[in-house]
Amino acid sequence: MAGQKDPKEASNIFNSIIKASVNIPLPKKPYPDCLECGEEAKDIVSNKRDGKLIIYTYKCPNGHLFTEELTLK
Repeated sequence: MAGQKDPKEASNIFNSIIKASVNIPLPKKPYPDCLECGEEAKDIVSNKRDGKLIIYTYKCPNGHLFTEELTLK
């Protein structure tokens, strides 16, 4: 039938998406120390994925922004 997909194929696609999203590693420490003042960061502002590189941007209580890079294997 036109326009219909195989349920097994749809299930495989769904499982591939779930596996890919679960395998993203977390930073080494939940909240690293600020590079300027030494306070522990309290918030992850954003995380960007660029191929095998994930860049986490943190914000400390004093408002300083800093990043941490993680490379996927």
